[in-house]
Amino acid sequence: MQVMDLMCRDFTAVPSTASVQDAARLMAGAATDCLAVTEDGELIGSVSSHDLAVRVLAHGREASRSRVGDVLTPGVTYCRFDEEVDTAAALMRRKRLATLLVLDQHSQLVGTLFLGDLAPTPGATGRQAPAAAR
Repeated sequence: MQVMDLMCRDFTAVPSTASVQDAARLMAGAATDCLAVTEDGELIGSVSSHDLAVRVLAHGREASRSRVGDVLTPGVTYCRFDEEVDTAAALMRRKRLATLLVLDQHSQLVGTLFLGDLAPTPGATGRQAPAAAR
């Protein structure tokens, strides 16, 4: 099975210049805990609810004045949409990631793969609904 068979095609990106408060609102509205971060149209990293808690709230920073670019996880850990799911799962385990960005053959962001999407539900058959939809 390939990543494209399980990935969530609905994803949300936020510019690095956006406020952390705006990012948190996007997460809440999209029912996700991870956003792709872009700068000048290029994917430069990701920001998670954990990043917001540890890098903003824990330090008493003001969410409306803090910028996503200052608290993101730099670099992009990703998999390709045509990779085998087992390969992506191994990467997620190795890097201790709950969410993995998915790129196509042109290195464009096409989705996200959630750890929950990899775990079968007892008694379920076929593809699970994306984590954001559950």
